[in-house]
Amino acid sequence: MPALDKDQPSLLSIAALRARFPCEAEIDRVLTRKMTLRAGAGYTTQSLAALVDGTAALIHTHIGNDFTISAARWLTGGASKLQMAFTLHWTPAGSTSQQTAMVLRMQPAESLVESSRRREFEVLAAVQGVVPVPPVYWNDADATYLPYPAIVYGFVPGVTKPREATSQATGMGTHMASHWREALGPQFVSCIARVHRHPLDLSALPSFDLPAPGTASIEFALNHWERVWEEDADEDIPLMRLAAGWLRRNMPACAKPVLLHGDYRMGNFDVRMAWYTCGSVNEPWASLDNFNVSWLKPVGTRAETNGWRWSGPDAEAYSKLVDEMGSLPLGDPKIQELFNQAMKIWEKDLPVIPITQAKKIIPFDIKYWKGWPTADDDYIHPPTWWQHTHAILQHLEARDCAIGNGNDDRDG
Repeated sequence: MPALDKDQPSLLSIAALRARFPCEAEIDRVLTRKMTLRAGAGYTTQSLAALVDGTAALIHTHIGNDFTISAARWLTGGASKLQMAFTLHWTPAGSTSQQTAMVLRMQPAESLVESSRRREFEVLAAVQGVVPVPPVYWNDADATYLPYPAIVYGFVPGVTKPREATSQATGMGTHMASHWREALGPQFVSCIARVHRHPLDLSALPSFDLPAPGTASIEFALNHWERVWEEDADEDIPLMRLAAGWLRRNMPACAKPVLLHGDYRMGNFDVRMAWYTCGSVNEPWASLDNFNVSWLKPVGTRAETNGWRWSGPDAEAYSKLVDEMGSLPLGDPKIQELFNQAMKIWEKDLPVIPITQAKKIIPFDIKYWKGWPTADDDYIHPPTWWQHTHAILQHLEARDCAIGNGNDDRDG
């Protein structure tokens, strides 16, 4: 396979990736477009006026000139896309003149996760009346009229979450009070079930390939994400290859392809990605304790620790070893032996798959103070934005260097 320059990929290397990881036709188109454009012109800021002009050109091809666009403005939210809200003055076919609130949803120059506007348009149109989704009007899947692929949507009544609910910017970690969970839970499950039960009509979903019975659908998905990893990862992580190999060796057969939700956020998922395995870098107990069965909560109850709900005989044996580690003083030689035993169990079950390390360069000015943590004296974690910073400060000593005397001798 030709060497892949991920900043300036050649057509030959792109073709090799396509052959190595065959995907559904639409996924292949989206990923190939991403890699082809990556070697092209750099990023250009998009103006509101340019989006209005592009939207008008798109609408013109569908309904002619009998319309106007007003109240165009940037729309916040939808962090992975560029969005413009506007009002369309028009006369829909078979109707009277009206004003309709709409939104242009356009992907940026390159997304963290590339996805298909064509598929998004088709699925939303297919489930109209099945679950609450906004109407979709027009699709510029190939960026013919707009700078990047885009869809023109309507709005669906309601809010994304109750005003008093807390969440992160991405929607992950959303926490709702019990009265909201009781009211929304049945609706949520009902919506998921209706999506899963909705019959597949490939005439309405032409950008989807119907996989053959067996493992073909799983292999499509694995090829998709392995290809993305090869295209975008900035370092090789052997555990990712180990995980991909395990998944391929254990592909389940799919007897009946169905539609699956992909972004409901709050609930029905089989995989999560987070940094919650982080515990401590100068002793192993805090990291390992994240998986302790003592933290288990019943399904439906918010789990602050061991959110993966790893349980069973292996998890219980692991937790006993971790508890014994926690009872020992730091530096006790028995900790290493217990750690090795616990990690053998953990690696056997692999409740999570580590995929990255948080590498950070932490600069310190050593002209006036010495005793900062270094590679040679790694007595504690170097960053100063965690609760251990006081330990660093208490470890510092003043250097024999008067301000302004020109003495700038420094140690490493």
